[in-house]
Amino acid sequence: MRWLEAEKEIANGLSLMDINKKMGDRHDTLRRMVTAAFVIKQAEENNIWSVDQRKKKHFSFSDLYTGLSYGEFLDFLGMEHPPRSEDPAIRPVQKAKYKELSQLLSWLYGNKDEDEDPIIRSQAVDIKRLRKVLGKTAATHKLEVTRRLDDAVNTATPRSELFAQGVYDAEQGLNIALQNQSGFDDFDSDSQLGLVDTLEHIRRDVESLVVIVKDIAMGKGEQKYNHDD
Repeated sequence: MRWLEAEKEIANGLSLMDINKKMGDRHDTLRRMVTAAFVIKQAEENNIWSVDQRKKKHFSFSDLYTGLSYGEFLDFLGMEHPPRSEDPAIRPVQKAKYKELSQLLSWLYGNKDEDEDPIIRSQAVDIKRLRKVLGKTAATHKLEVTRRLDDAVNTATPRSELFAQGVYDAEQGLNIALQNQSGFDDFDSDSQLGLVDTLEHIRRDVESLVVIVKDIAMGKGEQKYNHDD
């Protein structure tokens, strides 16, 4: 980062794109890393958040520079989307977005001073889930209030998708139960009665869903048929 700042002070100094080309960086990794480093530096210089405040011992710097490759993260921080031909801004986050910057860094890394745990468990999964949340105002507000990523993702997910996923998850769970039904004998009588009651609830719920879904499907089918006529 210091070398890039030094190059800016030199006549005909190298730009980040020049350095990218010399390194053969086709995935813009260096640019994303430098941008994230400037964001961290700005947060520390303005007492917004520091690396020493992270909750985990390991500092997953890649969580930030991966997130900043998505427009939803940039928009949340009010950062510009500069073309690759331009060097990253040294102070990329406007003062009006310092609250959001503090929130994002706490979500990624936690804040031991505030006893806040990070919400990111797996970069491969949770960075994309957080991206989905930041793309929806209501879901972002949910995360700000609860710090529960699962709840915020549900808010960001269309009801049709949640419905289908619920059905598929239920089928998978019931298939596991069927494959291991002999294990029912291992429970005491009270536990067995409890499982029977649960299965009765499931049966009634499934019967209700089948009626509702069939009525909707038939109604849409009639509408389509009438429309085709």
